[in-house]
Amino acid sequence: MRCAVALLFALSCVAYSQDLTAKSNATPGTLVQVLYVSDGNNLYTYDIDAQTFQPTLMGTIPLPKPQLNGLASSSDGKFLYLMASDPYPATDNRIYVYDTTGYGVPGMPLQSVVANHEGSMFVDPTDNFLYAVHSGTHDTPKQNLPWSIYGYEVNATNGELTHRVTEATYLLPNQGTNACGLSIAGMNAKGTEIYDYEFCATHEGANGFYHERTVNPQTGALGAPQQIFAWGIDPIGNPSSVQFIKDLIFAFDYPIAYQPYNELQVYRISTNQNAKPLIDCTSTMLAACGSEVGVAHPSAKYVFYTDAQDNTSEVYAADLSSKQIVSTGTTFSTPTPNVLKFSPDGSVVYSWEGTTISIFGFDVSTAAITTGGSVTESTTVAILPAERH
Repeated sequence: MRCAVALLFALSCVAYSQDLTAKSNATPGTLVQVLYVSDGNNLYTYDIDAQTFQPTLMGTIPLPKPQLNGLASSSDGKFLYLMASDPYPATDNRIYVYDTTGYGVPGMPLQSVVANHEGSMFVDPTDNFLYAVHSGTHDTPKQNLPWSIYGYEVNATNGELTHRVTEATYLLPNQGTNACGLSIAGMNAKGTEIYDYEFCATHEGANGFYHERTVNPQTGALGAPQQIFAWGIDPIGNPSSVQFIKDLIFAFDYPIAYQPYNELQVYRISTNQNAKPLIDCTSTMLAACGSEVGVAHPSAKYVFYTDAQDNTSEVYAADLSSKQIVSTGTTFSTPTPNVLKFSPDGSVVYSWEGTTISIFGFDVSTAAITTGGSVTESTTVAILPAERH
């Protein structure tokens, strides 16, 4: 690690060095499960034991600016990217680049890159590029807002960002009750496709459009957008939750808030708008499809549903051969409302509710859950599960 000679971080650099004297690196060749937690003032790094799933605090650094706008990690966990700005209206937004110890603990920032009006930061799985969404200014008098996807090259040695290029542009409505936004929804495992999400709120209701763009693996350049999914709802409904996992789309549809009329469709990622779902599950077919919150597992083999009535989550198998969502019989306690997140390999489940993050182990082969420990901060504004190789 190297510490910048900056007055703002001088004290934290000393504390950081002292704290990690005896635990700076894990055993070479091991995979370390890392959990980053921010309370809005500091960033905490926890090591999650692979057997007991108990957390150990490994290091703490102050946020470089008070408003956290994004966290992302390289796939090997060697570099951490933190986007932060001054308080609202988010002036002087920057991307801070850190290298990490063998336990994923960041030290002092190696680089800060001006990133005003940027968000939705995403590191591609090959660790060659970082993408972020940029919002522009109105094109008066039409009152549309230009949106762009920026691409940065990532230095393989130190993770630093260079050669920012505008890789994609959109001109979206932004006037009165007609307002749209853009975000990055994910990438495929090879880093050859990126998925973006165009969300629009109108006086009739809301809708969403998802596009696929090819990625040039040498330059990071993006191809033309091809629509791969879209949804629309009535004015009183909730928007769909859409996930891109492996080569599948998991589309959780909540057409009427707090009512058991929800659905789940699983599709192959395709530009064919007439493609039939591989799985079409409705609440009339299976109770799980009527749950209020659903999230797909990184393996694409399972779906986790949270039941708000009894504060539990249930694990169901996404069986493509039978084209059904099948109960595994696994149920575990998760207070609601909560956010379920997974480690990149899916072996750890994090249930984030309020100020507490509960930790569970998950066996992908058997769907068994192991109850682990928990992390509690006075406030929790963001978490990021990562892995350090």
